[in-house]
Amino acid sequence: RDRRALGGPGSRFANRPASVASASSAFHRAPACRAMTPKPAYLVFPKAVSVFLLAIFVIASPPIVAAAGAPSGTTPHGPVGESLRAWIKTHASAGVELEGVYFGEHDGLGASLRAGGSLRRDVGVFAASGGLASDEAYVSVPWSLVLCPESVTAVRPELATLLRSLREEYGSDGKSALMLALIHERFVAPRDSPWRLYLDALPDPAQNFSDLFDTPLYWDPSLLRELEGSSVLDDAITDQAKVRAVHNGFVKRAFSQKPFFGVFDRENDGDDAKIPSLAATQWAWSIVHSRASNVPGKGLVLIPLVDMINDKRGGGGKMKGTAEGTDGGDCGGKKGGGTDDTTDTRDFAVYDAQYDRAVVYAKRDYSPGEEVTESYGAWSDADTLLSGGYILPETGDDQSRNCVPITLSPENFATEVALGKVSAALRSSGFPVPWRVCVSLPGQGTDSTAKRVARWASIVSGSEGNTNEEPEEPLELEESEESEKDLSQNSNAKRAGELLARLLQARLAEYPTSVREDRALLRVFGEELEQVVWAFDNSFEFVEVPEEDETAPESALAKRTALEKRARALRRASLATRLRLREKKTLAELSESVARAGGDAFLWANGLGKVSGDKDEL
Repeated sequence: RDRRALGGPGSRFANRPASVASASSAFHRAPACRAMTPKPAYLVFPKAVSVFLLAIFVIASPPIVAAAGAPSGTTPHGPVGESLRAWIKTHASAGVELEGVYFGEHDGLGASLRAGGSLRRDVGVFAASGGLASDEAYVSVPWSLVLCPESVTAVRPELATLLRSLREEYGSDGKSALMLALIHERFVAPRDSPWRLYLDALPDPAQNFSDLFDTPLYWDPSLLRELEGSSVLDDAITDQAKVRAVHNGFVKRAFSQKPFFGVFDRENDGDDAKIPSLAATQWAWSIVHSRASNVPGKGLVLIPLVDMINDKRGGGGKMKGTAEGTDGGDCGGKKGGGTDDTTDTRDFAVYDAQYDRAVVYAKRDYSPGEEVTESYGAWSDADTLLSGGYILPETGDDQSRNCVPITLSPENFATEVALGKVSAALRSSGFPVPWRVCVSLPGQGTDSTAKRVARWASIVSGSEGNTNEEPEEPLELEESEESEKDLSQNSNAKRAGELLARLLQARLAEYPTSVREDRALLRVFGEELEQVVWAFDNSFEFVEVPEEDETAPESALAKRTALEKRARALRRASLATRLRLREKKTLAELSESVARAGGDAFLWANGLGKVSGDKDEL
């Protein structure tokens, strides 16, 4: 995933929004977990009821599996289902197909209120009544109906002219081009857009974004404080600055020209009914980051229907989002391009050159009614929270994405005199200075990552206590047992292991809460969220009170709004606490694995310090 600023600031802390920047100084003073608002009086329950509700919370978490499923192509009731059904019907003759699956909802209001925790949203794709076989193409969308700059500009000549001009002047930027194409179809020409019905199924940009997306981009400073200790806090603040930087670029280079000119209000939009341009940019940013797919050979695109497939815990396959270190491409390329094997089922979605379509293949057999999920690739828990506003349940047999983002900088370890030499040695070995890396246990993530971390530590540790000589040349890592034995006897390997151990302990000490406190908080948040669900069910069990109904009792509307707000705050606090807890567990396991490798960084990188079993104690 490309998290670069798309024309934004180079520094991770530059151009912070004033509202967040002014509060950021309090992050290191105020105690964590004090962000929660007082509990409403109607949510005070006897202890026995609270324990019962907590049991419901635990039972409600597993994936939903219907007994018999539904016919292929079925969509759920409600606005989202109706929009999807209408879009499929409209474009069925063009080749839009669902085979062996249907769109369904996670049952009950509770799932909707809990969404953003163990569930990303309440709509998903499920195996139809006949089941779904492995390698079967279950979603197919003609490439002309894949929303990307190539397909949009094919029917929008003014947009094509603008994007071509921007590309010639500023270079290729696939993500910004996709955002502009999305903004055009949603706000400039929504009535005659081929994607109108599909866009109706997406979050409504006219609503409050804080209510639509659980990503930290929309958290207020008090909830952001719950992320203290995790790099996600800085990333969320940086994202807020990035969005504003992208918006400023759009205002200067795109929104002042055709076809966008006159569509949006100015910076201070007043009471005009038009949506603010900043809101449109924020909406497009969040849609692209949470729903776009990186199709091999094509780049970053939005594939209608495919974006409804939920994530699963797994490390295989290509990323759903933008690949790290790229701009996502512009979805162009030659027709018939893509990978050599266009039916590679290891990828999330692929381009089928023979039929000029985007296809998703089943990676295994699914029983009728079982939810069909896909791996989004090598996203860490921090990535899923930042881009999608969710964290997947942790499973004992697959923790490949439980890595911890760490920024490695030689200035924290090298002496001032040796800093220049060490930085030069790191750069000559291919390391950026500083280096941001997501560290996981060798054997769980990418083994090459652990080996590069060991190499980085060996370069930096060679400078400690040695201000006049060049850093020692790190030894290359080999896989053989003989080379491991030789490496274990190298003094630089021991120094690298000591430095790595200190780094991990220092990173672990940055969190303001303990593991025990985090576990207690999760229990409290889960219990109270079930109380909210219970109160919501009982308050609106027999009568639906739509928010737009001006004749509805004011007290009922106020109570509904208060319950939704409380559920949102509890959900986000739970996400932050779960992330802290997982990162602490991973850091502690990393420290233990270094010790088990005898403090040798190279042996650790080769997996000799791997912790056996599913130990959950720190």
